[in-house]
Amino acid sequence: MPTPSCQYTPKSQAFAKRTLCKPLSRPQPLPTTIPHLECCTEVATDHVTPSALTNQKAAYNPDLERRALQYSLIGTFVMSLMGLSAGIFAHSQAILLDGMFSVLAMAMTGLALFTTRLVHRPDDARFQFGYAHLEPLTTVLQGLFVLAVCVLALVSGFEALHGNNEPLRLDIAFGYTLVTAVLCLLNYRYLKVIGQKTGSEIIRVDAHEWLIDGLLTATLLVGFIIALLIAPTRFGKFVPYIDPILTMILAVIASIVPFNIVRRNIQEVLLVSPDDINRRLRDWLGELARVYDFADYSCHFAKSGRQYDIEINILVTDNARWTLDAQDAVRAVIERELSAQLGEVWLSVSFTRQAKWL
Repeated sequence: MPTPSCQYTPKSQAFAKRTLCKPLSRPQPLPTTIPHLECCTEVATDHVTPSALTNQKAAYNPDLERRALQYSLIGTFVMSLMGLSAGIFAHSQAILLDGMFSVLAMAMTGLALFTTRLVHRPDDARFQFGYAHLEPLTTVLQGLFVLAVCVLALVSGFEALHGNNEPLRLDIAFGYTLVTAVLCLLNYRYLKVIGQKTGSEIIRVDAHEWLIDGLLTATLLVGFIIALLIAPTRFGKFVPYIDPILTMILAVIASIVPFNIVRRNIQEVLLVSPDDINRRLRDWLGELARVYDFADYSCHFAKSGRQYDIEINILVTDNARWTLDAQDAVRAVIERELSAQLGEVWLSVSFTRQAKWL
């Protein structure tokens, strides 16, 4: 019988009781009505949509994804030139750090563009499970590189507090940060919309990089405005300390989002099953087991990029009933439901009479 951990509503229990097929001496037809995956969620079914389980069901458009990444690549190239040039002429380590973020973002966007081309390739003799695992791996590398730059910037800002720095050109710093902050936030908005349309994790990460850059530049803008206001006053002696302080603030704030991105995607690299979807999947399989009268079953589930890898093993006892056609019919039911709710699925469904194969 199904594992006792599965929870059912009274309605689903009544449905299962009506459709449960007890083993008889002759083959029994399989039920023609089966529960839907969303019926096992903990919220009301009239509010459940595929996006409640995952964002992967978005209408994926690889051409739109590539164009968005190409646009982002050009934008980061322009921003990096602006940042490095303004940092040098304004004698500002904070702006130089902002330019370094843009250079790093350009390299990571190029890597993301290369990865998106790979993940759409079919499996081959060398990568027999496809290339989907490269997507979370690339995202982890992006996050780690950003964190490394943040640590270096934090150290650099701390050292600058105790050194002799050249006078800060506030006019150049103010103009650069104002223009850059606006452009970064506009690019973030554009890429966020594309990410929602395509369901691409790489696009969403790239959009977050633009948001980080925009917010950090806005932070610099506020700092330079304060410096402009206090420069003519008796507090003007503190102006040289504003740039290194802003650099350290920039580094600390910038590390928050990439840390969360690394933490989330490292779970996919390590094949850790997402708890929310895993719970709903097992509840649904428990309901399906009651409907089809499985003796027992097991399920192994992991997410790798936009692909879900699912292995289901089913224990049956009635050979006459579970013909190859009957097994394929259940496989088709499972595949249809999972593909409708999760999107791209690598699915394996096996039937056995021996519990050791579960």
